[in-house]
Order: sequence, then structure tokens, then C-alpha cells
Amino acid sequence: MAFEREPLVEPVAIGDISIDIFDPESSSGEQRRITAHILVEMSDGSTRRRSLDLGPHLSAASITQLTNLVGTVRQKANDEMLPEETA
Repeated sequence: MAFEREPLVEPVAIGDISIDIFDPESSSGEQRRITAHILVEMSDGSTRRRSLDLGPHLSAASITQLTNLVGTVRQKANDEMLPEETA
């Protein structure tokens, strides 16, 4: 009698995708990075989460746009979240 075969489990769909943009404080010495977190739905109903460094996959124009976005958010946070300096 043969052993029962294991079912073949394959990716069938892409689920949720989230993007993390890490913009360290300038004095930290750390590098900016952008990571995609992709939920892959499998044929057996399970899911797998993949985390990928997007840097090598983005065009220079896309990186510039993301850098500008982070700069805008950082400036807004500095202007609105920190206490005003007193004269």
C-alpha cells in the first residue's frame, strides 16, 4: 500500500498589501528603507506573509516621490506636534 500523497499547496491570490517607509532621525546614522508586506493566499486556505525590500524594485522617480512624502509628513509633525518655541 502506498503512502497518501501530500496535497499540493500553491499561491492563488494576493491579499492585503501594506507598505512601511522607515525614515530615521538624521543623527541616528540609519538608512531609509521601504518594505512591502504582502499577504499571499494559498490553495489550502492558509495565508503567508511576505516582507520584501522595495528599494531595488523602485524607479528613481518613485523613490523621489516617497522621499518627498516622508519629508512633508516629517515637517507637518514638527510644525504641529511639537510645542511652539517661546521667544
